[in-house]
Amino acid sequence: MTELLSGILGTDAARILAPVWLVAYGTQIAGFAISAPLQSEKPASLVSPSEPTYPPNTFPITPPPPPRYHTRQIIATTLQTVWSLRLAVYLGLRVMRKGGDSRFEKVKRSPGMFLIFWLGQALWIFLIPLGVYGVNAVPPELHPPIGLTDLFGVALWFFGITFEAIADMQKGAFSKDPKNHGKFIRNGLWRISRHPNYFGEIVLWAGMTLLCTPALVKISQSYPERIKPAVAYSTVVSPVFTTYLLNMVSGINILEKQGDRRWGHLKEWQEYKETTPALVPWIGWWWMNKMKKDVKAAHGKSK
Repeated sequence: MTELLSGILGTDAARILAPVWLVAYGTQIAGFAISAPLQSEKPASLVSPSEPTYPPNTFPITPPPPPRYHTRQIIATTLQTVWSLRLAVYLGLRVMRKGGDSRFEKVKRSPGMFLIFWLGQALWIFLIPLGVYGVNAVPPELHPPIGLTDLFGVALWFFGITFEAIADMQKGAFSKDPKNHGKFIRNGLWRISRHPNYFGEIVLWAGMTLLCTPALVKISQSYPERIKPAVAYSTVVSPVFTTYLLNMVSGINILEKQGDRRWGHLKEWQEYKETTPALVPWIGWWWMNKMKKDVKAAHGKSK
């Protein structure tokens, strides 16, 4: 089995990706076994975001002794750990404050759907930090030097996580204020995007991909026996999969429907949706709506 995986993935990639896959699915199945009888998603909110920091998920695979790490490995692992712990703390505090996550009220009552939810989280844990797993799989002496692409990726990551953290804090403060009970937030970053936290999440993983993927592609071209080119290129799945999940599965798709049910009768909500893009600040259907309104206004004046 080891030889088969090494032939498909490369020796270094197989050595870390196989254990990561087992850890991801093993812990999520165990989490389902605990959560299903309780009909609670709390363990998922507390455990899953921090799982990418577990060994062997983040520890660079290097020949001991002594441990030798490339700067790229240290940076990628540190950034992933910061992201993971921040998300775990944020979601944990939110679940304890609210008593649960309204997005999963129906799912957790159906064992079959709840199992799919947990298995989906395992796939998320495996795919999202795939680039980090990859750079940690390759020995440091094979890594190319840090370049401008790496630095731009790190800068993009910091921008993304800062944007997301500010959006989360603004929404948290808004929700805690009794005067805002039953209202929706539309100030701060939420004035320029209906889901600025998700935008930040996508941007930070795009930054991580710039840090990891180009280096892995170079390594795979020189040492295909260590990591196959297909594996190196596949690490771009991180921001793509994140965008898909947050738009079509567990994020915007669900929250927009909830918003329509709660505030769809309000003129303010309709106006907010018409004038504020769902994801990317200042860009999206807002421009189309604005252009239509401008055309109508100009046409009305011409009459």
